[in-house]
Amino acid sequence: MRILKYIAATLVCFNTSINLASAQEKDILLFTSGKTKTYNTADNPKAEGLNVSVTYPETWTAIEGERPNVVQKFQDKGSDANITIGLVIKEFPVDVSVLSDSELKDVYMSPEAQNKMAASGMKILNVNITKHKGDRAVFMDYHNVHEKNGFRGGAASMELQVFYKERLIGLQIMVMGQADEIDSLDKTLSSFTPLFFLVSESLTINDK
Repeated sequence: MRILKYIAATLVCFNTSINLASAQEKDILLFTSGKTKTYNTADNPKAEGLNVSVTYPETWTAIEGERPNVVQKFQDKGSDANITIGLVIKEFPVDVSVLSDSELKDVYMSPEAQNKMAASGMKILNVNITKHKGDRAVFMDYHNVHEKNGFRGGAASMELQVFYKERLIGLQIMVMGQADEIDSLDKTLSSFTPLFFLVSESLTINDK
């Protein structure tokens, strides 16, 4: 799985970005030693009626999502990087149970899908079809570019998307900065990947 490549890249990043690496090692130690908080979507109207929980380091801050489908965000206030993990829940108009892995991948990677996403400033770099605790899932990484008030922003992101009862449950990590710094944003994202892997593994659908 591509996540293993990211973890290997992170080990290199630890040697070149000591301050950022030390912060991530601390977050991972907190997480693996149980010094965490757990967020639950119960009673949140944005959750599409689902009861989903996710665990994150106790030093991170939970913030309500501004957009309709963003249920909750988690931010590392102590990091120099502008980084956010977001929990997204929304309707998914495709019955993934009838799709093969290649057909599901085409939902994201076909020329038509890529053109549609490009119009909104999104470019998907890679998609892996997988499973998360028994449910069909997608793990992907992508870039976003947007312009507002003369500022051209960029973001490097990874996302786990889990399909459950005609809903898409997404957990995404995003490092934001300037569009012309996308390579640097990718390196920062790689340093957070082991932590994101732990957080994404904690994602649980409690309705089952």
